[in-house]
Amino acid sequence: MCIRDRWYQRRVRGLFHDIPNLLYDIRVTPVVGFVQNVDHFIINNSEIADIFTVPIAVLTDPNKQLLTERSYQNKTYKLMTFTGGPHKIWGMTGLITDMFLKEILQNIPLTPGHHL
Repeated sequence: MCIRDRWYQRRVRGLFHDIPNLLYDIRVTPVVGFVQNVDHFIINNSEIADIFTVPIAVLTDPNKQLLTERSYQNKTYKLMTFTGGPHKIWGMTGLITDMFLKEILQNIPLTPGHHL
């Protein structure tokens, strides 16, 4: 068993439901888990530009959210963009983050300092 698989078994808490990506005709399955320290991650620079965390309090702050409209195949979609972190969270990642916050965290009391 590789180290990555063992890490997943200990830290992954579940899979979020599949979300379609209309631009590429694929489905994305987000993985939900706990991360204590992103400084020790080894990333593939050809796939990932940066790893960062954003406190949940920032993600849920209406002053740090921007509802944007995108058009695709003559349809307009409203997508959430999050602006409170070190990078703007938008597009597919913004959609996943917005859905996660709405569906999972709305009824869970959080303590200060929680990060997503």
